[in-house]
Amino acid sequence: MNKYFLRCIDEICGRKGPAYEVFKSSANWSLEEFREFTKSIKIFFYEAVTKHWHKDELLENLGDLESSRQQLVLECLEIRKDEINVALQRDTCAISGPVLEDFDWSLKWVMGSSKLSSLREPLLTVDFHTSQGREKATSISSETKPKINTVSLELDKQELKTLVSALQKAQDVLTSWQS
Repeated sequence: MNKYFLRCIDEICGRKGPAYEVFKSSANWSLEEFREFTKSIKIFFYEAVTKHWHKDELLENLGDLESSRQQLVLECLEIRKDEINVALQRDTCAISGPVLEDFDWSLKWVMGSSKLSSLREPLLTVDFHTSQGREKATSISSETKPKINTVSLELDKQELKTLVSALQKAQDVLTSWQS
């Protein structure tokens, strides 16, 4: 059963979840019972992390399980709590729109053409790699992967200053909201 609970957490985190064929013999479940129990356990893990339940609250919400299985659930939750939290934060951010995953930049010199040989202008190329989130609304439902999009910008000095200024203003607004 330990592997079963870990597979449920895997599914919350966007990986392959528990398979009925693998676990049906360990608990003697029908397909419908397996699906219902899997959904309930995933909701339990989700709520335990989002509501920051203490041990008493965890045990209270696991009341129907026998004590040996309760301990397995608690051990799995303790080991993977941070990973569940990161996955849930990622899913929450993905609801609002594209999320910046990574970026690449390079600086180029434009040397000019034969008629404009004295033109020397630096250009910054920035690639923003964003994800649109998962295809499903929540990771509790099933395994999905985020789709990565790339947005490329080519900026001269003035455009770069404008972009940096706008990003600093956005950061100031976010900082004031957190206070």
